[in-house]
Amino acid sequence: MLDSDSYPNLLTRLWRYVGLFVMRPTEVATLVPSSPILTRKLRELSRLECARSVVELGPGDGSTTRALLTAMPPDAKLLAIELVLGLVDILQTIDDARCIVEHADAADLESLMRRHDLGQADVIVSGIPFSNLAPEQATQIIDAVYRALTPGGTFVAYQVRDQIKSFAEHLFGEPEVCFVPWNLPPVSVYRWTKAAEPVVKLALIPVV
Repeated sequence: MLDSDSYPNLLTRLWRYVGLFVMRPTEVATLVPSSPILTRKLRELSRLECARSVVELGPGDGSTTRALLTAMPPDAKLLAIELVLGLVDILQTIDDARCIVEHADAADLESLMRRHDLGQADVIVSGIPFSNLAPEQATQIIDAVYRALTPGGTFVAYQVRDQIKSFAEHLFGEPEVCFVPWNLPPVSVYRWTKAAEPVVKLALIPVV
């Protein structure tokens, strides 16, 4: 299970984050890891108690990953997909058989889930900074999230800016939003529940 002795201390994590942020600012969302307040809120909002298949996109240094694991059932699996290799090295220090770490693009989550025989996900949590992505890339990831999530499943994303709403609403509808000011930087947490059919916003046709 989780082994705190193998986890890099806070100073080491901060130093790595700063270096990675400078080198890859469009892929590393912030200068610092997620706060305990944020990780607790994500654990509360993600409905993990009955989940069997969980995916985390952009888990960073694993602060959120560890919080999710503490709320998951013993027989559940968590697939953590991280693009930044320097953060993958930290994620691989998590000593929990339920956690699968992949160095990959979030758009490939469906093929990665098939590789690990995870079926559809009950919960998908994302820390990817959608405001830094090209619209085509953001849309591709959201579409993959929607397909990978089981009907009734939960999609949670924590973001500094609100661009994710414009990418997700056509499929998921309006989100529940929770603001977390005690994080650096402050973030909003968006939660959607996948309906049986995608939400399609139809333009109103004027009556002539």
